[in-house]
Amino acid sequence: MLIEFLLAAIYAQVINIMEVFLWTKGLWSIEPPFIFDVRKPKQDSYHILLAILYFLPFTFLGLIEAFKLAWIVWILNDTTWHFWAVKPSYWTEWVKFYFNPHINQIVWYARIGVKIIKITPRRMFLITVVRLLLLPLILLL
Repeated sequence: MLIEFLLAAIYAQVINIMEVFLWTKGLWSIEPPFIFDVRKPKQDSYHILLAILYFLPFTFLGLIEAFKLAWIVWILNDTTWHFWAVKPSYWTEWVKFYFNPHINQIVWYARIGVKIIKITPRRMFLITVVRLLLLPLILLL
């Protein structure tokens, strides 16, 4: 499982880098103030595609193992994206902003097919805590 975990961690960083180029001005381009274009995007199911991309490379290991590794990639995508997107001198400020349970400003939108969901630092904090709490159960499958 260690080799698979390392592959998942590396794969998460590849996705992170690709998303940095997709959504920002390039590597280490974000710095305070953390202000985002929060116009409601078109519904393009981007996050459904991303979920499939988390899962797909690991299917040769079986569906349960692929699910476990996709879960790890998902957590790492959200918790380590800033290492590539945010200027290193602002990493601490970013984490304090992006996972702040007291901030309810829209940062981006999750586009999951039939619904667009507002993502705020409060939501990122809560969903990350839930995913981390569920991780041991997921890995026991």
